[in-house]
Amino acid sequence: MKWLLITCVFVFFAGWCLNKETEAARHKQHCLNKEIKPQEEDDEEDDDGAAIEEFFIEKYVESNIENYSFRFDIDVPLKNVKKVQLKAPNGKKTEFKIKDTLELTALCSEADELYANYKDFQKAFPEGGYTFTFTPKKFGSLKVYMKHDFPSTPVILSPEDGDTMPASGFTIEWEDMGDEDLESLILHIDGEDGFSLKVPVIDTTSFNVQDGLLEPNTEYWIELRAQKRPIFSDVYDENCRIRTVRCIDFFTESE
Repeated sequence: MKWLLITCVFVFFAGWCLNKETEAARHKQHCLNKEIKPQEEDDEEDDDGAAIEEFFIEKYVESNIENYSFRFDIDVPLKNVKKVQLKAPNGKKTEFKIKDTLELTALCSEADELYANYKDFQKAFPEGGYTFTFTPKKFGSLKVYMKHDFPSTPVILSPEDGDTMPASGFTIEWEDMGDEDLESLILHIDGEDGFSLKVPVIDTTSFNVQDGLLEPNTEYWIELRAQKRPIFSDVYDENCRIRTVRCIDFFTESE
């Protein structure tokens, strides 16, 4: 079976979400619906089990406003999975019903609401071990360890938030991340015209935007994403990636 990774979002209700929307919400995905009644398991032929593709928490900083979110990507044959249960370190269990009308082969999810402060995020997603359990039981379970060891927030020196820059080219500059033990540092540029560029920049503190790369009279967003992946325990299927993102927006001059 060919595995594809697509995106859908599930919503954490009753204490798992704090209503807060920021510019980061433009990346949101479609939602999964919470399951209320348990479903009976089907007697089906054995399929491959589930596997963690990615599991990370993120601090997103824009205009010096912080927001926190949690996301996981799981390879699992959705056409046969009826329910996913997430168990937190504090014992709280949340169940989600999967409506797979497109015969999808991957489950991607992101907290639909962003947490406006670390205290609320910590309460919703405490540090420790998380367990995903799938129904039918033949798909097994996955254990992931989460720790809130966020990298320092990257500092973008130029351009500044809201600046107008020449479309003929300019240089993006940021502060050195120092002794941070990073897995990656990614520069991501998005535009209202659909432009998107991702560049690994862990060994530098600048990036030259060449003439012709960006359109004139257009709004763009710069994200600098610092990510690390410390290994806390080898008894888990995955150790949580931890990401801190700095975002600014700028405009290009008219011709």
